[in-house]
Amino acid sequence: MSIDTLLTARLHTHTTLPLAYHKGTLHIPPSLSYESYQEKRYHTWHHSFEADHLDGDKLLYYTYRTVCHRNHRRIFAQGHIHYDLTVLVATAIGNEPNRTVGHLHGLITSQGVRPPELYEVISGSALFIFQPVHEKKIYTLRAKTGDIIPVPGDWGHITVNASARRPLIISNLFWTDAPVSDYNFFENTSGPAWYPHGHGSKISFHKNYHQKKMYQRISLARPTLPKGILRGIPLYRQYQHHPDAFSFLIPTPHHDSLHLTDCYTPHHA
Repeated sequence: MSIDTLLTARLHTHTTLPLAYHKGTLHIPPSLSYESYQEKRYHTWHHSFEADHLDGDKLLYYTYRTVCHRNHRRIFAQGHIHYDLTVLVATAIGNEPNRTVGHLHGLITSQGVRPPELYEVISGSALFIFQPVHEKKIYTLRAKTGDIIPVPGDWGHITVNASARRPLIISNLFWTDAPVSDYNFFENTSGPAWYPHGHGSKISFHKNYHQKKMYQRISLARPTLPKGILRGIPLYRQYQHHPDAFSFLIPTPHHDSLHLTDCYTPHHA
């Protein structure tokens, strides 16, 4: 089976949408709509990496925002939730495996909270790096195809393509009306408190000396999921049929489950 055939099959299985992957590119058919296409390239974001003076302007990843079947646009619009798809290419930036530049969700000043998010690994091997705002800790979590990852609102987060050979495809569900995310959270210190080096099971972590304080690194076990969110069923399909189950993604003054930190426990080998 070719890589294009494999990834197309996984796209169908884990999004339920008629997407295709061909010659290194995700294709969106006319039956689907999306709001925008965005790319992240090294030249623009080099300050977010340990190796910040490399030559070239390689593509790191690209995102289709607000993807849905045209018949489902009202469901997402009424719920104020959008579904995005991101492809991280298989490459490296110096010693680091390819990763997102990372961001922190914007603060809702009237409530003093940041909205949470849900990710799903559509295809590939992922490493999530979480760096909470108010802790001198960094959390790491490995994830595989089909895994659903809750992201607490006050955790800065980075997604790493742990594979040197295959792209990583992820989806996310997020509140449409959320404040603008803060990319300076990681860019100001040239990345996370600990840099990943290598690929696959050989990924190791190395201190970021741009961080003035020492951060403890903790490996996380597979998360429990928020109430009403099910394993083994694509997030897109779950939202399509049960949008009310995702109400926790929209902060309200009376909501008591925004941070989702209870989903996680340390991993014990």
